[in-house]
Amino acid sequence: MSVKPCRDCGDLLPLARFPRHRSSGDGRTSRCRACSAARRKRDHDPSRERERRLWRAYGITGADYRAMGIAQGWRCPVCGERPAAGGRLVVDHDHVSGLPRGLLHSTCNAALGLLADDPAVLERAAAYLSRTADLRAQVLG
Repeated sequence: MSVKPCRDCGDLLPLARFPRHRSSGDGRTSRCRACSAARRKRDHDPSRERERRLWRAYGITGADYRAMGIAQGWRCPVCGERPAAGGRLVVDHDHVSGLPRGLLHSTCNAALGLLADDPAVLERAAAYLSRTADLRAQVLG
């Protein structure tokens, strides 16, 4: 019976305790089944996944995200509301520099993106909405 050491725990185990792997010399992985399962569980932890996504997409850590949320009082600076129960604020970033600007509701973030992140367009949209609100008040009032 052939044995080999596990790369993680170091135990000398029979080859049958290692998952199959075609490209390795002995046809088995370098980690035993127990260590492979523990590694898979650790690597697919949702909080670690979120940390990796934040770092990859925006260059910030989970601590940076929480600091931004605390600084904003966990409210969206566009609409002033808190996220719904179980929801979260998303990272808004400048599309030119890539730097994060703050945390917004996903709908508020999408609205800014659809208006091309252009303050002039946003001001025209606000003026348009004000005019239509005045018209509605005249018709209904």
